[in-house]
Amino acid sequence: MKTIPKPAQKYLKYLVFLGLSIAIAGLVAGFVSEKWSALPISLLVVGSLLMLVGLVFYLPQLQVVLQQRSTQVGTDAIVATLSVIIILGLINFLAVRYPSRIDLTETQLFTLSPQTQKIIGNLPQPLKVLVFDATPDPADKELLDNYRRQGDNFQYEFVDPQIKLGMVEKFGVDSAREVHLEYDERLQRLQTLSEQESLSEVSLSNGIERIIRQEQPQIYFLQGHGELSPDNSGENGLSSAESSLENAGYRVETLNLADRAEFPQDAAAIIVPAPQQELLEREVELLQDYLDEGGSLLLMFEPRTESGLEPLLEEWGVRRDSRLIIDGSIANSSLATVLVNNYGLHPITADFENGNSIYLLSEPLEVEEVEGIQATSLLRTSEQSWAESDLELEEFEFNPGSDIQGPLTIGYALNRQQTEESEDRDKLEELDSDEEESPTSEESESDSDEEESPASEESDSDSDEDESESKQDEKESRLVVFGNSRFATDGWFKQQLNGDVFLNSVKWLANTDDTSLSIRPKELKNRRLNLTVGQAGMIFWLAVFIVPAFGFAIAGWTWWRRR
Repeated sequence: MKTIPKPAQKYLKYLVFLGLSIAIAGLVAGFVSEKWSALPISLLVVGSLLMLVGLVFYLPQLQVVLQQRSTQVGTDAIVATLSVIIILGLINFLAVRYPSRIDLTETQLFTLSPQTQKIIGNLPQPLKVLVFDATPDPADKELLDNYRRQGDNFQYEFVDPQIKLGMVEKFGVDSAREVHLEYDERLQRLQTLSEQESLSEVSLSNGIERIIRQEQPQIYFLQGHGELSPDNSGENGLSSAESSLENAGYRVETLNLADRAEFPQDAAAIIVPAPQQELLEREVELLQDYLDEGGSLLLMFEPRTESGLEPLLEEWGVRRDSRLIIDGSIANSSLATVLVNNYGLHPITADFENGNSIYLLSEPLEVEEVEGIQATSLLRTSEQSWAESDLELEEFEFNPGSDIQGPLTIGYALNRQQTEESEDRDKLEELDSDEEESPTSEESESDSDEEESPASEESDSDSDEDESESKQDEKESRLVVFGNSRFATDGWFKQQLNGDVFLNSVKWLANTDDTSLSIRPKELKNRRLNLTVGQAGMIFWLAVFIVPAFGFAIAGWTWWRRR
């Protein structure tokens, strides 16, 4: 039997490395081409055979190498390195397979608000956002991906306006970087992106809310009695409240009842923002008629003002207290600023949890039980608050004899069911009272009894049908009362949850979808740090020279001691 010469054995052991290279080439060719044709398979087979032949001649030397201490240390290092790489790979695999996001910003800027999550999660039909931009901005794409994670009916697409000319014509695109919405065959232009105006959750959620609402509810602000005005953009104006309502898809107008014979029939809700003079008796009657016919009213009062609305409040069981609420739980209680983080169980405040809202100069409200009216406390002050009766004091102090200990209520939401059946009953009662005054009423009743015919049975059946239909046509009158008005002004609207309290109240009154009553997106705040020239120079010298020089000095001193 012939043996292979030793010089040949010396070189045959290198077939291990040659076979390994050929096998790797076969694997790469197969995975890259995603086709396991003859070439990659042949490379794998040839490489494997060469490795086997090489191992036969390399094995004795390999046993010697493995028994060396340096080999054992090197093997441990390789195993440890491979273990770390495998662990990192598994972590990355799990992170991609089960993504989880943590928003560490102060106001949770990169987390969609509960309102947005509700709107997207409850979309009844597919809604599509089209961004006509050939080079998508990563931030815009990240925001849209975040929306898509909230519901399957949300879709988006970046469209190259130079290629898809048909879509450009369909949406009427005038310039690049326009954003459009498409929902239930309705199209809406949202905005044009620029360096100054990026795609934000505020604009996108408001646009979605507008397009999914088929009609624009009409909101009126009552004027003519010194009320706060939506046309005023000062600290005591309501321009922020007005613009927020318009962004949410409402039509907003002012209203003066003094020159009207009846209330506006298209009113989804009427807001009475802190009247400073009493309303005329006729105006109060119009507001009462409006409520009696299923209307919705938002009343906001300044402490110790006469509004003339007492008859209306008494009908609903609401009583205003002339004392001023002082909050002892916060440092600036002398300013009568009330911090509220206790809310009632109501759609208006359902998602507020323990969030804060702030109220300057508030009066407490009380509600007496009235049959047919359901009242819910919305805003409750802390136990350290009280209703102060003596406003002449330099420092407020609770007096058990004249003050009221908290917690106190600043806002109530009330509703009353109004059915067609009850309206008909009221009309019949009015007719009966008129007939009793008429001497011929009894005769007519007897005649009607005598003339009762089989047709009356048909009328009875018709009345049963009408009764069932009337039960379906229930109307609900809604009333929200706040013993504070400044929380909705421009100076306080964006403080904490103040804007959400106002907007949720109007939305509930307008009887729109309750699923959109929540906390709205926060806008990015300007967090820039403005430095003087001296401060900037100090930071430069510290970072570039002083701190590195100090480190070198410590290192040199240490070396000098150990040398």
